[in-house]
Amino acid sequence: MDYVPGKRFVDCFEELTYDQKNKAATDLALIMSEIFSFTSSHCGSLLRDQSLASHQRSRRYSDHDLRPISTKESHSEVSDGSFLIGPVNDITFLEHKKIMPPAKCGPFGTERQFLEAFAYLGSPGTRPTDEYTRSAFEKLLEVYEVVRPEYPVSKGDLATFHFAHADLSVANVLLDPDTGAVTGIIDWEMAGFRPAWLAAAYPTWFDDDSCRFVMEDHQDSGPNGYGDETEDDAQLRQHFNTEMEARNRYLFLHNGQGVELRAIFYNLCNEFPGIVETWFEPYEMYHWDADTRPFPFDLMQWIEDRYRLWEE
Repeated sequence: MDYVPGKRFVDCFEELTYDQKNKAATDLALIMSEIFSFTSSHCGSLLRDQSLASHQRSRRYSDHDLRPISTKESHSEVSDGSFLIGPVNDITFLEHKKIMPPAKCGPFGTERQFLEAFAYLGSPGTRPTDEYTRSAFEKLLEVYEVVRPEYPVSKGDLATFHFAHADLSVANVLLDPDTGAVTGIIDWEMAGFRPAWLAAAYPTWFDDDSCRFVMEDHQDSGPNGYGDETEDDAQLRQHFNTEMEARNRYLFLHNGQGVELRAIFYNLCNEFPGIVETWFEPYEMYHWDADTRPFPFDLMQWIEDRYRLWEE
């Protein structure tokens, strides 16, 4: 293990000057564009070899199963050019009450299989027997089937996946506090190939998905959802977007246009189906244009039916 100098983004970013923050944004745009340029025909993590050692399937998030991974544990892998791709590493599969075995976590050959694995906890095509739980994720996938064909990025091929850190948060980016330069990215255990619209998610500070689409309090959070944003904040976000577009236009487009698909995905990751229900109401009310695309089901009737299921 090598030592990487710097302080965590979360610990020093607010103390930087505007020019130093610009430097951090520029460096991150470059790093993300370079990572995004690697593509694969399958969705999954990178393997060093055909074994599945503990360092290749981290369980550091789990409080339920801390046993070491056996190198003989059943899993699948595919070879794609110079890449060997194995099961998806994701916190959703690692912190549930029942840890998903590697054999159920990919690699996946289609985007739909990838999403079903999150909806049905590692078992594409296998629905939960509990109707209350099952219906929430079935409805999310129904909405996905309506939204996905309208996804406007022509290069967002269903058969192409892009490399992503998958946990690129302010806790995992290191900065030089004297210059704002990015000195390193840490915690790569969940890295792998994901759908382009998911791989294009920004680091936490620059992530404005919630402001643009899925804010819980978006009605009173200020113009366009940016409640307490300063002029410097707006200019910095614009600088980051400009740098991103200059380096990789498709990454930029997938981020801007993939927000609705990411909202659906994040809800597929919810352990509690009741959260899906509370998200659907503002989603259908504020973000769905029924004049151009009918909502795929009667939302109010579905919620009433779920109340009855809950009472039973």
